[in-house]
Amino acid sequence: MKKLFCFVIVAMVAAFMAGACSKKEVQAVEVSSRLNRDSVNLGVLYVDQAYRYVGKDSVSLFEIDTLYKVYQKRVFLAFPYRGEGPIGLYLGDEFPNTEIEGPARTFALFKRVSYPSGLTCEWNEEKGTLVVASKYTPALLDMVFPGKSAYIDPAHSRIHSSLAGAREVNKAGGQSFITFIYQDNDPKLGQVTYKLRLKQLFVYVPQAGFQGYDAWYAMY
Repeated sequence: MKKLFCFVIVAMVAAFMAGACSKKEVQAVEVSSRLNRDSVNLGVLYVDQAYRYVGKDSVSLFEIDTLYKVYQKRVFLAFPYRGEGPIGLYLGDEFPNTEIEGPARTFALFKRVSYPSGLTCEWNEEKGTLVVASKYTPALLDMVFPGKSAYIDPAHSRIHSSLAGAREVNKAGGQSFITFIYQDNDPKLGQVTYKLRLKQLFVYVPQAGFQGYDAWYAMY
């Protein structure tokens, strides 16, 4: 269980991890230099990619420790309404999509228990974006260090308010994701940038009651 929760640190506060370098880029959709304050109802997010950049080299944090790939489909970040307050964690599982149109992925989430992550978020009016910060080290997440922060890159993010919106972008050949950026000075590597790509999940069966799970979600 402890390793399961440590995955969230790789995903959300990736600067706390170490690894080697490789060549790979995170593709993004240019949107705007600022977010709309009312658009930051992110809901539940899935960690799609997590990269560390040192100069021109980059490495996937999932390649640093392949065990985290196993946990990628099990831990989901639950953001508060309008991006103000603590971020929770839900546990769940992916299952085959037999109902949602297109190449959507479907997940069953257990929502009755929200675990603390030690992370919180708030709106930054000056920067026009949402900022996530690590506030404390929770008992189950001893790899969370206080005082770290990441922010949404508005120019490389596309946020939706519904599954239908994400579906339309997918039909048009586009991608929908939210890019978080964190920069830090590593004692060994020097200036390091972490880019995390997260995707929104949207509920389509709010009371599933299937094998103990509470709701079914879809993601494009």
